[in-house]
Amino acid sequence: GKAEESIRHIEKAMRLDPIYPESYLWTIGVAFYHAGRYEDCLSALGRIVRLPNLARRHQAAAHARLGRLDEARETARKFMAEDVDYTLAREDLWPYKHAELREAFVADLRTAGLSD
Repeated sequence: GKAEESIRHIEKAMRLDPIYPESYLWTIGVAFYHAGRYEDCLSALGRIVRLPNLARRHQAAAHARLGRLDEARETARKFMAEDVDYTLAREDLWPYKHAELREAFVADLRTAGLSD
């Protein structure tokens, strides 16, 4: 529930260490998504050279939220190609302090074409 605060901390860490690990981009991308900053989410995740497959979930969700359904579905397809056993039920395993954030994310993933 404190996405903007998280963004400020990650941005500070990135300024302090300009040779930061790519995991910072994934972390800030997720924070951008949950702050409703979907273009920033896509920009951050798009700068990752070796994008972890799990990060594609937030890419797909951001595209869906922006109404870019073709991109959302293509990203979801790439994600599922690497994780064929995935279902949306897996999102229940992630620790969300506020259930409504998870529910909104899952709704966006569903819009992107991921299934229950």
